[in-house]
Amino acid sequence: MQTVEAILDLPGAASPLALVDRINDGLPLAAVDAFAARAGLDPALRYRIVPKATLATRRKRHEPLSREESARLARGAKILALAEAVWGSLDEARAFLHRPHPMLEDRRPIDVTLDNEFGADLVEGILQRLRFGSAA
Repeated sequence: MQTVEAILDLPGAASPLALVDRINDGLPLAAVDAFAARAGLDPALRYRIVPKATLATRRKRHEPLSREESARLARGAKILALAEAVWGSLDEARAFLHRPHPMLEDRRPIDVTLDNEFGADLVEGILQRLRFGSAA
């Protein structure tokens, strides 16, 4: 299974809490690009992680993401990693994330995941049920 660090193209964690510390300190902007490429995000979804004007400003100033943006990005990477593990391929994981799902009132899992942590929990629940053979 891919790790969050691998999906975000971050060096390996020195400790179990290293990713938590990196999120709190602000992930690098390059992590947005790495996630967007792997998840197959269109620009509109990329800007739900970091607003377009903010992203442009941060690129000019070489600033990291905020704590909230970093958490949103890591949440998306965590769900992508789980989807890859459940479906067994990146293409199938992307298809799942970008296809409306009936258990999400026909919303796309990627949208629900990026909305907030409770939405990500719903998507994670669906993936866990699929992983362990329950109806989802």
